[in-house]
Amino acid sequence: MARSVRPRLFRVYLGVSTVRPMSRKQVVYEFPEALKTRQSLRTVCIAHQEIIQGKLSKDEPIAEFGGCISYIDDANGAEYLGVWGARNAGRFRSILKRRGAEFSVQHTRPISVRLKIRTVATRRDAPAV
Repeated sequence: MARSVRPRLFRVYLGVSTVRPMSRKQVVYEFPEALKTRQSLRTVCIAHQEIIQGKLSKDEPIAEFGGCISYIDDANGAEYLGVWGARNAGRFRSILKRRGAEFSVQHTRPISVRLKIRTVATRRDAPAV
């Protein structure tokens, strides 16, 4: 049975009946997707630009993970940046959390997003074998 994810808006402190509003968290999406035709599904993890802004530079995912992936939301023009691969997805979320990002993970693909670009790092200085 699928568990619906709803943001918690209020928290009760130490059993006291008063409630205080919590800050609304952003969402990071993690979902399986075939990046090429006839390719097996890869785990993709993307975060909205608001979450990444100030936490990661645009070139950092390429250096850290060997590439990055960019999606765009056709409904509102929002841009998402992320990585592919299950291990990279975990490291990506971990880096964002360590740098102060607050988010929840949703394991579904956003409805109106499409792949914009996938960037892969090149190894110019790889040793010759």
